[in-house]
This record gives sequence, C-alpha cells and structure tokens, in this order.
Amino acid sequence: MEKHKNFPASEGEDIYTLKAQDLVSKMTLAEKVDLMGGKAARSKIHGALKGTLRTHYNEHPYQAGGCARLGVPEMKFCDGPRGVVCGVGKATCFPAPVMRAAAFDRELEEQIGEAIAEEAIASGANFFGGVCINVPYHPGWGRSQETYGEDTFLIGSLGSALAEGMEKRGVIACAKHFAFNSMENLRFDVNVTCSKKTEREIFLRQFQKVSRVCGAIMTAYNKYRGEYCGQNGYLISKVLFGEWGFDGFTISDFTWGIRDTIAAANAGMDVEMADTRLFGQRLIEAVRSGNVPEDVIDLAAVRIASTLLLHEAILEGKISGATGTPGAGRISRAAENSGSARSFGAGKTPAASGILRQPSRYLASPPHRALAKTCAQEGITLLKNDHGFLPLDRKSIRRLAVIGRLADQDNTGDHGSARVYPPYVTSILDGLHSHCSAKTEIVYYRGHNAAHARRLAWSADAVIVVAGYDYRDEGEAISKDEHSTTTGTFAGGDRTGKLRLKEEEEEMILAACQGNPNTTVVLIAGSTVIPGNWLCEAGALLYYYYGGMEGGNALADIIFGDVCPSGHLPFVIPESEEDLPKLDFSEKEVVYGYYHGYRKLFHEGKKALFPFGFGLSYTEFCIEGLKTEFTEDKGSMRLSDAACIVNGPGVKPLEKEGNLEIRLLLKNTGSREGAAVLQIYVQSPEGGDVPTLRAYERVFLQEGGSREITIHIAGEDLSMFSEKEDRFLLLPGEYRIYAGFHAPDPGENYHFVQI
Repeated sequence: MEKHKNFPASEGEDIYTLKAQDLVSKMTLAEKVDLMGGKAARSKIHGALKGTLRTHYNEHPYQAGGCARLGVPEMKFCDGPRGVVCGVGKATCFPAPVMRAAAFDRELEEQIGEAIAEEAIASGANFFGGVCINVPYHPGWGRSQETYGEDTFLIGSLGSALAEGMEKRGVIACAKHFAFNSMENLRFDVNVTCSKKTEREIFLRQFQKVSRVCGAIMTAYNKYRGEYCGQNGYLISKVLFGEWGFDGFTISDFTWGIRDTIAAANAGMDVEMADTRLFGQRLIEAVRSGNVPEDVIDLAAVRIASTLLLHEAILEGKISGATGTPGAGRISRAAENSGSARSFGAGKTPAASGILRQPSRYLASPPHRALAKTCAQEGITLLKNDHGFLPLDRKSIRRLAVIGRLADQDNTGDHGSARVYPPYVTSILDGLHSHCSAKTEIVYYRGHNAAHARRLAWSADAVIVVAGYDYRDEGEAISKDEHSTTTGTFAGGDRTGKLRLKEEEEEMILAACQGNPNTTVVLIAGSTVIPGNWLCEAGALLYYYYGGMEGGNALADIIFGDVCPSGHLPFVIPESEEDLPKLDFSEKEVVYGYYHGYRKLFHEGKKALFPFGFGLSYTEFCIEGLKTEFTEDKGSMRLSDAACIVNGPGVKPLEKEGNLEIRLLLKNTGSREGAAVLQIYVQSPEGGDVPTLRAYERVFLQEGGSREITIHIAGEDLSMFSEKEDRFLLLPGEYRIYAGFHAPDPGENYHFVQI
C-alpha cells in the first residue's frame, strides 16, 4: 500500500500510523470500505428528530466503521455542542457556545471540553461532533447560537480550546461544518461564493487553527463554488489535507452530506454518516470499475484507523492526551507527549474503563454542574445600567414582578441535533425564587396583555421582563418530510424577518417600563437583537443568550449582586439592520463579502448601538502605560526587507518568526472585585483593513487591584492573505494597535508600531 503524503516516514511516523498502515494492508476491500460508513438507520434518525419515536435523536451513540477481526475500534458518535446529546436526564447542559463566547475565557472553554469528553465516555461514545466553528455572515442565521459569535479569531481561539480539552481526555473532537455554512433553511441547496481573500481570512482561518488540535472534520451540506462541500476536492483534498496537512479524518454531515459516490470518495471524504447509502457496496463497485482508485480507499482507511487507535490508547490510559501545540501533528504530538497539561478537576485523568464502571460520577456531576453555572455567570452581559440600578437589594424589595412567557421555560436552546437532555433546568423564575428574600413576594405574569403588564409593574418595587426567542424561533431547521431536503420546517430555522423582538413583546416591555422605571429587561437570543423604543425607558438590560441548566441561578446571582457581571458581546448590535450585510435567506445563490459584523460597521464609518466586545460591570477598569514592540526572532526573515511568508500552498510556515508584544497596566478603579476582558485590535497597513480582534485576556482583579499584562501576538495572527501571491503575508509597515474593553469606534486613538 502506498503511503499517504500526510504520514511521510521522513518526518517521523508515530506507532499508531504505522500500526494502521499495517492493519489496512491486511484488510479486504470490503473491510476497508466498511470503515468508511455509518451504521445508523435513516428512518430512526429523522423520526427521532421529529419526535415520532420513543427515543430521541442520538439517545445512544451512532456507530460507524470498525474492524473487529483486526482490532480497529468503531467510531461512536455523540452530538453537541451544548453538552452530550446521548442519554435522557443524565448529561450536563452547558450554556450555548454563543454565551460561552461572551465569557471570553479560553481556559474555561478547555475545561468544558474536558467535562463534555468525560460525559461522552460515560455515555459510551468516543467521538464528539459538537465543535461548531462556522462564522455567521448575518446574525439571522438560525444556528448562530451554536458557534462562538461573529469574529473569526474568537471562534478559532475558543473552538481550539474546546477541542484541546476533549482530545486530552481521548475523545475525538470533530470541528464542523466545513465550510461556509451560514444559512439554515436552504442549507441543502444554497451555493456560496466569495473572493479568495474572504475565503481564507474570514471563513477558513478558524478551521485551519482548530484542525491542528482536533481529530475529525465534518463537512457542510451547502455548496461552495458550485460543488457540495462533502465532495468538494478543493476544500478537502487541496486545502484541508494538502495545504494544512490535517492528520485526522473527515465525515459527512448526516444523510445528505454527500450526493455522489465517486465524487465524494475522490475528493477525500472518509466516512459517510450516519447511515451508509452512497458508500458501502456502491463504493466497492466504484473501486472495481476503476472510477475510484483503491489507493484513495487505503488513505481514508489509514486516516480513520490511526485516529481511532490513537484515541483508544488515550482512553485506555496507555498514553496521555495532547496539549495542542500549533504546527505539530496531532497524532505525533499525542503519542510523544509524556504528560498532559492542566486538567479539569483534580487528580489523574481517568481511563475510560473507570468512567464506564461508574458513569453516574461523571454525568451531570457536581463539578460539571458548577462549571456550567460559572460559565453562565461569566457570559451574562450587562448592556445598560442607568444610575447603577443593578444590582438589586434583595432586602428592600417587598414585591418583585416577573413578566414574560420565557421566564418559566426550560429554554436552553434549539431542539435540533444540539439538544441536550439534562436531569433538570433551572429557569429564570426558579433562580429568582431561590435567591430572593423570604419576605419578597414574586408575582409572575406571562405577559399576554400590555395594559395588565403596565399595572403589574406599577404595583411592584422592581420589575424583570424576560423576552426573546426559543426553539420555535431559531435553531436547526428540521424538514417535515424525511425523504425531502427542501420541505418547510416545523421549528427553528433562520430569523428571516427583522432582527427585532415580536411586536407584542416590544409592546409588553414598553408598557412595563412605563409602569415602573425600575425595570430590568433580560434578552434571550442566539445572536443580535436590535432593541426597540423601549431601550431608553428600561433601567437595565441584560443579555442572557441561552444559559444552560444552571442559567437561572447564574442570572439571579448577577441581578442581586452576588456575582459581578463580566460578559462581553461576541457580536455587534447595530443601530439598524441596514448596517449589516444584505443576505436573502431564500436565495440559492449567495455571495459572502469581506466585511461583516463589527468590521463592516467600522469600514463604513458607522457607530454601533452596542459594539462587539461591549459589556458593563458593577466596577470600573482602566488601562495605563500601553507599550508595544515587534520582536523579530533570531533566524527569521527580515521584515523590513520583504514581506514575511506565513503559510500558503506548498510553503512551510517559518520555524521562527517574530511576534508583537503588548505591555500595559490594568487597574480596577471601582468599588468591588470583578473581571475585565482586555481586548487587542490590530489594523494592518494593507489598504481596506480595519481594526480586528487579535488577542484577548480575561483578568480578575480585587477592588483597587492592578496587574501588569503582557500579551504576545504571533506574526501568523497578524498576516493578511494576498490574492496576488496566493498566500498569507505579514506586511511591513505601520500597524495601528487598540487596547480596550470593546471594539473601537471610528475616530478612536491608537498606538502605532512599525513592523
């Protein structure tokens, strides 16, 4: 069997690749092809999603591949990303990734990855298909809640942290949906095009980052440049395996992820999920007829087997998990690592056998539930707080009015493939009840009549109005007809109307605010909601996103001041939807532009209503003594002489390169402890570039405390894609640096550094 270029002996093959190559050489064609197919029944998958079966979607892991004769384990798929989808009333439901993005906490996300991995193992899985890292080109995308906001850098940073946490535990982390998946209702049909610069900088860059630490990549349903992503040779063979040197394996999205046996196999698709329709016997016939070379099957089989064997060794405790070193091969790194990095919880990483013996110790365990609560506390974002209205003094409130249909719902996000089934969910109303004084009367009204809401608000000492969305308004779109890809949906989908609340909710909020100025509005949504006229009337505004099973308790902690709010928006809220990209969700041919979100507003000189990265606190922070310096590592190319090639087709990244060092003093000048989210935005000398997030750090400071902060930004993260050179370049010239607590507005002052 010819060796795949991704496993060249000259670069040092690890034992799992060598073992996989040996095993594959002993397999029959049928056994190799069997590795490449899912074993689930389509009718059961779609029936479960529609609720027509007694079991829910992915209640048990979906199996694929495996070769018992030669000891290659099966892939056992568990979906996400809010937690483990398998099981009923067992798993921890973490906040949706968009809320985790609002925490701007990479360490926390890695801990969540470790916790989810433990629960996946306890559920019988070895594969987690929930690292969603798509860029929402427009916030109306129904599945915006599943990814980490709108910024490519933030998405890549947090997605790689989640994957690293899972890989350390021996669970295969799968990044999805590769690529350009930013429309839901027409995800099976839409064809996306964009410029090469937009492709590489905006929509693929985060996949490149996460591909260095994950074990699998799931392709998208949509087309890119006329070809379905699941059989797109440019994306899979040329970019993913060729340019990036990805050493895991690919899987298709379920059922309709590939459309043609020959095209998919030759493009580099490794596993058809979750049922086998176009691979299996059809793929065997394609090989025998000469339409698919058997070498293609061999390469896929080696990729699959080596990844499964490696992770089996980690699960069995034979080797420690990978820690994630950019540029190093994931398989070699894991095999060579003698010790794992910081791990969630205390003690040695448990082997899978230990977890399976006592799964109840890991499924929704107290440490995991506490982690979910911490994440919600860090993510809840305070956007308005007139005259220090919050936090509420629980001792002085005799009557608290809670208004809104969502206040007493178990609203953790959409009801598609990401739905988790936890043992309980603390609603917002539950959390308020458990945190209020025993002397406080809580009056709850679902809010059907605005006039009644006004009267109720007038009679209370304080008012909390909960408004926004649930699974019926946004999320994964589920076809009514299991045999169709285009029939309408019964729940979820894109927000194709305006990015505002329903008219009746707008009226309810305004009525409550007019009845009582001491009104806090809590917004539930997976992305941008543009407030109406009620914004100027409300005393406070909190963005709750989708808070997970402990969200209600976390929100009450914020409202009553037990925890200082520290969340920051992972997307921009503009003054008008007209400031966002024009995108018709009913079109089957779309073009994605280079600018979207906060970068588009800056490019057009428009000020946001609430900038990307914005979030208030109960304390105050300031930055002093900002200093910047670009240091060129010894042996690197002189940037003053020529642009520095970072990577590109056939070009190996520089082994040594410079980095931008930023030093400053961060102070807490307020009256209590709290966490600041320091954000660094950089604008390159390239014409048309805008300040873009390139680094961030979450810093906790006591009252009056300060800390000297040093941040390093690698040259790779400063590089821009040149369509003329067809590669990333670190351009020489003057760079504008902005350090603050949200994205800069046009006209802000900058620090300059010469590179």
